[in-house]
This record gives sequence, structure tokens and C-alpha cells, in this order.
Amino acid sequence: MELPDPFLPGAVSLLDQLDKKLVVVLRDGKTLVGYLRTLDQFANLVLHETLERIHVDEFYGDIPRGIFLIRGENVVLAGEMDDTKPNPFKKVSMEEILRLQAEKVEQRQKQQRTRQELMHGSGQQQAKNTIGIFTRFPVHRLTALLFSPALTAPLVRQIAKISATLRQTVPTQQQNSRGTMSMFKVIFVLGPPGSGKGTQCQRIEQHFGFVHLSAGDLLREERQREGSTFGELIDRHIREGSIVPVEITCKLLENAMVARSDTAAGFLVDGFPRNKDNFDGWQREMGTKAKVLFVLSIQAPIEICVQRCLNRGQGRTDDNEESIRKRIVTYNQQTVPIIDHYASLSLVKTVDSTKGPDLVFAEIRAVFEQSGIGNASEERATPNAKPSKTD
Repeated sequence: MELPDPFLPGAVSLLDQLDKKLVVVLRDGKTLVGYLRTLDQFANLVLHETLERIHVDEFYGDIPRGIFLIRGENVVLAGEMDDTKPNPFKKVSMEEILRLQAEKVEQRQKQQRTRQELMHGSGQQQAKNTIGIFTRFPVHRLTALLFSPALTAPLVRQIAKISATLRQTVPTQQQNSRGTMSMFKVIFVLGPPGSGKGTQCQRIEQHFGFVHLSAGDLLREERQREGSTFGELIDRHIREGSIVPVEITCKLLENAMVARSDTAAGFLVDGFPRNKDNFDGWQREMGTKAKVLFVLSIQAPIEICVQRCLNRGQGRTDDNEESIRKRIVTYNQQTVPIIDHYASLSLVKTVDSTKGPDLVFAEIRAVFEQSGIGNASEERATPNAKPSKTD
């Protein structure tokens, strides 16, 4: 790196920045923009016409702060601002950026609460409480207690109980036949309502040995399961009309994968991720546990999808034309960008489902074989699958 000539170390190097527009980043994360009017040997700065700049995702906004005195010990970064370069962020009003900031804070707090609920439900809170026993005693008393017969037996039973709970509710990556850890093999199956996802997933499951998992079905089953860890939480969100946290959906998918990992060649995750929140949650919760082989995008024109949904006669309350078209609009707005993301990584295989089910599956079969996925049983004939609720 080339240094200015002459190079002035420390606060003195800012003398050349007097009366220039600076951007200053503070230790508490605040970003200030203003004109440097004076400074001292301790890098204490005085900014004039100061703006506090807040960034939220792709937006930013400025809050006027006037004359601002900054203690040098709070400065992390300071440098001249070049207004001639284009700003990649979109500017919004002060009121709007404060609203976006408040929503972001609320979202983080909600995620934290959800994680705490998940920890409590999976038994980790029990482990935390048990560990707390040890932190409340001095070392000499703790040593005596550890070797006390009255404590040893109950403690061993408690630790065994917690370990069993964690093994059941917090599964990790699957083990292969050699006992070493490996990642789950996953194929996302995405497409608009009525495109035939469920029908083709049945055939893929039969032919290639991939287990078909529907996020919606897993949530409904968990809600009704006796003694469910997450049932009460799922039920509360459904009753309140709020979205079930993606962390729960990912945990149910993970549990289902662990349960079938011994016999499954891989997993077809049907209708997930539906939106950016699903995608972010998957990356956060399953990014190190599962490998996405590719996205199978099953597509058909809107009118064909609408007609299929109307004709399948499965008694779904949302299988009326108005609801179907709304679901397709939601798919185009929220799910298509997820497919586009994977397409940018060359991980999307698109299949046209306007043909008959047999011809569509023949195309899917070719996609799987070209991807190096072989037939689970050459002797097993592909059944005539019936349309599925998850289409």
C-alpha cells in the first residue's frame, strides 16, 4: 500500500481533511456524514452540518444532527467522502428509514424469541438449567458435591435424560455406512399451483428412491402429533393468523431427513423455499447440513394450472379460481426470484409439464440420469401416480 508523501501518523493525518466532507463510523455502529471543522491531538473531531446515515437492506436515510462533537476513542473509521461516485443504495425519507429500522429490530427480536422457544422445546433449556447448578457453587463445595452419593445418582440420571432428549430433537447430519458424517442430498421441487409437482414427486420417489417431503404436510402432522415439541407453537401461530417461523419448518424437515436417512437416496423438498424468508432460514439452519443438488422447476402456463386446480376435485377450500390466481401471483412475486437465484448458480433444471404425466416423467428421468442419479431399482416398474394435494 502506498502512503501519502509526507505520511503523517495518527490524528495529524486528518489535518488535510479540514473543511472536507467526511464519513465517520463509530464504535456503536453509527455512521455520521459531515464537514470536519476542527480536531485535536487525541482525534476528537467536530463535524458541521452532520447527518446520521442509517442503512437498512438496500435503503438509506439521513437524520440531521447539526454540529457534532466526537470523542476520538469512539472513532473506528474516518475518511473523505466522494459524492461523485454513484450510491448503490436507494434514498428514502427520514420517517421511512426510521420505520424500516424499527421493523428490522423487531424482526431480529422475533427471531431471538423463536430461537429461545426452540431451545426450550428441544430440551436445551433443561441442559442450561443443569449447568447453572455448577456455576452457583464455589469450587471446593462443588468438588464435595460431585463426590456425594446423594447427588451422583440423580445427576447421572438427569444428564442421561437430557442427552436422550437432545439426540431425539436436535439431530445433526446423517451418518453413512462407515459412521462418518455426510450432508443430506436435497432437490427442491418448485412450480406454480397445478403444475404437477406432487404427481411427479410420487414417481421420482418410486423410481429413484428420493423421499418426498412437503413442508406444509409436516407442519400439519406436527401440530396434531401427541406430545409434539412444536405443536403448541405451530397451533398458536395458525390461530393468530401469523406465519410459522421458518426455523420450525427447517427443524421439521431436518427431523424427517434424519428419520429416513438410512434408506433414502436423497430428499425431494416440495414447495419450499417459497420466499426469501424461507431461503434465508434454510441457509441459516440447514446450509451446513444439506447439499442442494439442484432445483427441479416444473412449469406450465397459468391457464393450464388454473384449470388443473379446478378439475382435481380434492375439496380444498382455496381451489376456486380467484384463490388459485392469487396463489399464482404470489408464486410469481415471491418464489420465482428464488428460482432465479439458483439459476444464476446453474442449479435449475426446468421441465415443461403441459404434456401428459408419462411424458413429463420421461423428461424428469432424463434430467436425473444426466445429473448422475441412477434408478433405485431397475426391476421396479413406475406406477401410475394419481394427482397429489401438493401439486
